Amino acid sequence: MFFSPCLEVQSLFISAGVYGMNNTLLMAAFYGVISVSGIMLLVFLTFRGVRLIDMHILERFEKQITGSVLVIVGILTFFIH
Repeated sequence: MFFSPCLEVQSLFISAGVYGMNNTLLMAAFYGVISVSGIMLLVFLTFRGVRLIDMHILERFEKQITGSVLVIVGILTFFIH
């Protein structure tokens, strides 16, 4: 569901259409609330986890790390596509 969340959910909306517009809207609202709550929970847990990592090493070598990641992504993109 990371790359295209609508692909998995569209079958639920088609199935819910049989039960009327009110139930379909209720399901859409419920899905929206659950999705946003899950994203907020994951962001909150990520921020708490980042505090546990010693960032001084990453700050010292951030330009080298960023450059290396960009070069690796460029090479992988060249060979994959």
